[in-house]
Amino acid sequence: MTQRIVFVTQELDPIAPGGAGAVIAGMATRLSERHQVTVLLGAHSIVSSAPADFAIATVDTGTVDGTPQWFLDRSRRLALELATICRDAKVDMVEFTDFEALGFWALSHREELDLAHVRIAVRLHGPVEAVAAAVGSAPPLFNVLGGLERLTLSMADMVLVPSAEVGRWAADRYRLDADRVVVAPPPVPEVHRRRWAPSPDPSFAFYGRLAEQKGVHDLVQALPPVLDSHPSLVVTVIGPDG
Repeated sequence: MTQRIVFVTQELDPIAPGGAGAVIAGMATRLSERHQVTVLLGAHSIVSSAPADFAIATVDTGTVDGTPQWFLDRSRRLALELATICRDAKVDMVEFTDFEALGFWALSHREELDLAHVRIAVRLHGPVEAVAAAVGSAPPLFNVLGGLERLTLSMADMVLVPSAEVGRWAADRYRLDADRVVVAPPPVPEVHRRRWAPSPDPSFAFYGRLAEQKGVHDLVQALPPVLDSHPSLVVTVIGPDG
């Protein structure tokens, strides 16, 4: 049965690059083969071009001023546009990204926006609160956004996670009911073995922004015993300074 699905995000590859945006673009493209998919994008300017595979609606969220009010206003603007989309056509499922509490206004004003009948999920990708905790420091704004993220996750009908282990972590960290945590791995393109050949020497590469938020420090900490047992292993770290 064909369903109407709306993704709400501040990233959408390749328009607004980012890891969450790549996940959403991949899911929206695949789901559009059987369902009606709309991506609601909160961007700093109106996007004139759109991917051909699915519909896109853009909300101009203005220039980031670095205050909690700006993030709340972005959430409010997206919620109002979402309410319009849901009013004009029956929507079966809405999925928000978790970062910076994008879905806070839609969930906290659900009755007012007439969204009570719509299933609203939040996909766990990288809450700013968890990132700040891993790094060990955070500006005051992160504390505010982290609190809003926690509230958003607590109000969602479902919290989508990439694996059972992440689901257990999320349920414990955010005190979520286990039945609201749903394992929903993002699509991963098939790797064609014929396109590569094993290296004559064992090698491993990290590719990404070199920052604690991306986990490169975890890799470095885990390497010594691996290198002790595999002295010929070559490790290459590739990416811009984060």
